[in-house]
Amino acid sequence: MNESSNHETNETCPACGVGHLVAERTTSSFDYEHEGATLKIHVEDVPVRRCTRCTEVFSGPEASRLEHDAICRAVGMLTPTEIRRVRERFSASQADFSCLTGIGEATLSRWERGRLIQNKAMDLYLRLLESDPENVERLRRWRAAGPSCDPSNQLTGSFRASQTKGSTSLVDAGPARLAAHPRIKGA
Repeated sequence: MNESSNHETNETCPACGVGHLVAERTTSSFDYEHEGATLKIHVEDVPVRRCTRCTEVFSGPEASRLEHDAICRAVGMLTPTEIRRVRERFSASQADFSCLTGIGEATLSRWERGRLIQNKAMDLYLRLLESDPENVERLRRWRAAGPSCDPSNQLTGSFRASQTKGSTSLVDAGPARLAAHPRIKGA
């Protein structure tokens, strides 16, 4: 970390109990493992507090947010703010968006708060929804035709079977429902 500005606070260092904490803006550099490769991440203007005596460095939520966003950008994923904007673009609460998409509400909350980075498949799913509002309308039509959403029992899809000339067709079938289907084992 490289210092760029300093401001002493009245806080006593929790590590040594003697020194005072100095607020600084620094550059944070760290390695991040992604898909078998080590990425060098650099984040500028990160707020930290450093002890004047023991030099221990403390960071808070803003530093974590900046570092999380930098990781998302480095690996080509949507940032938490971008994920929230996708959801808000369709005027949906987290619960409503969860019911619509089949993404767990707790998972969506973790993505939006920067506690978890979505996998590539979910990132692409969100980008598809954002890139063409008709995709969201399709989901709404499929959800309207199927069982109502119960937030306490999230499904990634609904099972509807119809007999057509002696065969069963699956439409919008989610793994939870497919596994219960008599003709599909271990889905």
